[in-house]
Amino acid sequence: MSEDTSRPSSASRPSTVSRSSAQLRANVVATAHTWYRRLLELLSFPADVLAMRLSANKRLHILYPAHPCWPAEKLERLLLPSCSSVMPICLWIEGDASLLIEPHISGIVGSRQMSDYGKRCTQEVTRACYNAGSVVITGGAFGVDAQANATALSMNQPSIAMMAGGLANPTPSANKPLFSEIVSTGGALVSEVPPYSVPFSSRFLERNRIIAALSDVLIVAQARYRSGALNTARWAEEMYRPVLAIPGNIDEPSNAGCNQLLRSQKATIVTDISDLSDFLSPTLSLNLSEPNPDAPTSEHAASRTDKHAPEPLSLEEEILHLTARQGKTVDELVSKLQPRYPAREVSQSMGLLEAQGHLIRLPTGKFVHAQHP
Repeated sequence: MSEDTSRPSSASRPSTVSRSSAQLRANVVATAHTWYRRLLELLSFPADVLAMRLSANKRLHILYPAHPCWPAEKLERLLLPSCSSVMPICLWIEGDASLLIEPHISGIVGSRQMSDYGKRCTQEVTRACYNAGSVVITGGAFGVDAQANATALSMNQPSIAMMAGGLANPTPSANKPLFSEIVSTGGALVSEVPPYSVPFSSRFLERNRIIAALSDVLIVAQARYRSGALNTARWAEEMYRPVLAIPGNIDEPSNAGCNQLLRSQKATIVTDISDLSDFLSPTLSLNLSEPNPDAPTSEHAASRTDKHAPEPLSLEEEILHLTARQGKTVDELVSKLQPRYPAREVSQSMGLLEAQGHLIRLPTGKFVHAQHP
């Protein structure tokens, strides 16, 4: 009898989906066992030893949702349907934790490979932020991050450095003198992970979402095409935070990321420091006051000539007008304001108005004028 060399039928062969599911289950079980062993190890420590371990010998504060310095409203941006991320369980802080609940925080991000042009741009936008009364948050890396922190120090101002690894041994080690100065000047080092955690590459991307959430406006000072700063900009866009970018010479790779953000209309261009004023000032120069009883009546208004006709409303004023009576979602406002305004401008203006207290986000996801809740 000849040997049957035919291939097994599809019914007898395990499918790719089945193998993938089995592998996934095996990975989940292995991860669960790993964390179970770690928890048992933690529970074996006496309470005082565990407290010392989790606080790096009492050097760090641990913030949690019930803590008075927990930035609940800003971190809730991570739960927006457009973002679909997760909130941190807690935050480790070295320094002044109250900086996280400052009225206005500006994020400044960019590449590690910073040119002289990028250095000057970072210095100027950092100074503009503090001159407007805004606190700066950035990462702890070389390049733009370090320059923003150093500029804050030169102004004797506190800054926030969001780290990817644990704060017991903050990295990069070459920046440790800078980190010490940040803390001693009244600033803060912040991390989502426990003190002795290693800054794996994935943790930098996870860290970026918190920088974006805490920022009322995000400024990309200089970035390469594959810079992690563009990841932070994407997070900010998904949370409807205004994103600003500084253009640069098209022949320089260090400017390619910012130029790409502007080309794809993912950011607002900054051509002068004065362009930042509307995004950094605590209040917009809009006509938001209550009606004036001494204002002319409609009869007097009718007698006016055309040259006294009111000027068209700005985008921000139109958004507030549309949300004055009932809440509107982002999509509803975009549909009403297009094609005069692109969706990016509408969402960024809404983020700015919310950050400045003129718009309130309802639990339903709709936005309403703060004077008409």
